[in-house]
Amino acid sequence: MVEPAPPTSNRDRKHRLSGSTLGARAGVLLATVLPVWAAPARGQTCDDRNVLEGRTPHFWAAAHRPELATDRVLAQEGDPPNASLSTMLGEGASLVWDLGSASRISALLVQASAESRLLVELSDDGTRFRALWRSDGVGQPAAGLRARMASGLDGRGRFLRLSPLPGQGPVAISEVEAFCHKPSILNVQIRPAVEAPAPGELVKWQAWRKIGLGILAIFALALVWPARQRRWPGSACGMLAGGLAAYFTFGIPGILEFGALVVALAALGLRQVRKQRLAPGTLAAALALFPLLLAAPLAYTNFGRWGGYRSVHYHDAAHYFLGAKYAPELGYTRLYACLAEAAREENRWPGVLVPTVRDLRSNAVVPLAAALEQGRDCAARFGPARWADFRRDTVFFQSQLHPAAWAALLMDHGFNATPSWTFILHTLILGDRPASTSWLETLSRLDDVGFGLLLLILVWGFGARAGTLAALVIGLGFPWISLWTGGGVGRSLWLLCALAGLAAYERGREAAAGALVGVSAALQIFPALFLSGSLLALVADWRGGRAPDARRRRFLLAFAIAGLGLTLLSLLVAGPSLWLDFARNGLKHMASMSSNRIGIGQILAVLHWPAWLAWLGALGMLVLWLKAASRQASDGHRASLAVCLPLFVFNLSSYYLAVLAGAAPRLVSPARMALAMLILVVIPQGMAGLTADLPGPAYYAGVSLLFVAAAAVWLADELRSAPRLPPENRRS
Repeated sequence: MVEPAPPTSNRDRKHRLSGSTLGARAGVLLATVLPVWAAPARGQTCDDRNVLEGRTPHFWAAAHRPELATDRVLAQEGDPPNASLSTMLGEGASLVWDLGSASRISALLVQASAESRLLVELSDDGTRFRALWRSDGVGQPAAGLRARMASGLDGRGRFLRLSPLPGQGPVAISEVEAFCHKPSILNVQIRPAVEAPAPGELVKWQAWRKIGLGILAIFALALVWPARQRRWPGSACGMLAGGLAAYFTFGIPGILEFGALVVALAALGLRQVRKQRLAPGTLAAALALFPLLLAAPLAYTNFGRWGGYRSVHYHDAAHYFLGAKYAPELGYTRLYACLAEAAREENRWPGVLVPTVRDLRSNAVVPLAAALEQGRDCAARFGPARWADFRRDTVFFQSQLHPAAWAALLMDHGFNATPSWTFILHTLILGDRPASTSWLETLSRLDDVGFGLLLLILVWGFGARAGTLAALVIGLGFPWISLWTGGGVGRSLWLLCALAGLAAYERGREAAAGALVGVSAALQIFPALFLSGSLLALVADWRGGRAPDARRRRFLLAFAIAGLGLTLLSLLVAGPSLWLDFARNGLKHMASMSSNRIGIGQILAVLHWPAWLAWLGALGMLVLWLKAASRQASDGHRASLAVCLPLFVFNLSSYYLAVLAGAAPRLVSPARMALAMLILVVIPQGMAGLTADLPGPAYYAGVSLLFVAAAAVWLADELRSAPRLPPENRRS
């Protein structure tokens, strides 16, 4: 797993201060800085612009997030060094900028950790450097980030290099600026630096907040329907939940803006009620559901914190960006070996060794030397130009992942997307464009846009109540928390298509439903289980000698055209061999145990019970599902029941079980809605909040037991409550 950006990016919105605080802090810093700057030398012809502005390092070594050093953003004086605004430099680090042509440097501004000792040098050719300025520490480590200025310098060169002097620990650099002519005022932005919480702390922080929102949502959904006299208390619960979500994400300004929006909508609604164009109960329901729909996406982002303070999940994005872009050369077994080889050739973190790497051919953990041996043929497989591109992209992801995170990346379980998903990224989106922070931030917005579309589709297809319930399950649930895949590259496209297909089925759009489910199945395979209800009815028609229902035929035909069409297009990436490689990799991956799997197999693995019990349990659940599904008169109803099939047919990674939200149309009674929120949101979040650190296999085994038991009870209740239809009527 599971984060710099322009000043107005999503990541930085949550770091803004009020105008008065920002102005006061800026005034203090500028009052400190400006007196140090001497008056401009007479007769100087160069201007006072920052010659490093807009320039990312031409070269870096032992640097984490090197682009932040010249993003024109200073931290507040005294802010923590290892936080959201700093480039971190290790032993032997250096940052080199190409100024484009020989430039005169007479002044420097550097904001760095107070105790750090720095050297700035110039060069004409990028090879032989001469000293321009040396800075000793300006305080103790507890002093945090501190700006230091130099004026009256006299240097000229095309390349500028900054490096920490030897014998120090990690050094933080928040900003570096260089000037030919000393400016009268600094053209910078000042923001507070935010420290990323440990993942375990973030789990607990978000868990208790989402539990509170989940409980409020239960009251809102239960009170608004069906008792008319209790609708307004339900509205109050919904508005309180939305206001809290806005506060957790944006602070006081967020809750004020949210309040103003709700007041405006309420005033507009009351005006329509007085004109008898709107029923009071409808207004009460809208005031309950609209805030909950706003709360769902805010909660999914962990209230704007994602996995720390960056919206891009670089660990996940590295797998899916590189795996898709270089699929013809990497297949499904060479990603880590080629990354290790490219990193060895680039040597950007000298002295930092990755002791072990996962061999994706077997999922065994092997020494680095063995991975490098496997990677010896990578350059030949790529060809010179593509290998140079791969090395460049490797360097980028190394710059965004500190050494420990880079080592963790090489110990994960590889790139496992289907060739169909790979085709979309490889051919239609990525192309040959190199990896960069701006490009990855843009790609990470694909899922944001998809989530927004999904909210609209859920309400359109499932209705207001069920659509809101589905959105809350996705936004508030823990097993699919954004720490896993949030901020990745197109990781939720399959979920959008799967739930959109179920929504279209609910609306009677069988062709659209079939096409969407077909695309989802091509992207992720297991959504093909949602065909099971229609196939079951088709078999019943065949056994009864009846012609298949026309709507069912449209659904299945659209599924086949969309799914097979996308599969055929995926052959353009690397031919049939990529699908064969994917099949082998999929079997290997399913046989490997991961800590975050959910299903009957996870329960038995944690208890160390024999694997045949998993097959027996799955068979029993399948029999129960078949009985419940065969009693339904609607294919849409059968498709909703099928969302629980992955719980016992596969042992999927936890984040794929977000598809359980597709059961929402069958859970619209107040009791069922309350139980769904308790089982899918409140209890799993409470269990996560009580763990000592990140939840492990035992947690997911407990959640698996909870979900499987709930699915069994639900199917049994569906079987009990379904009408006993004669065989000839068991069709849509």
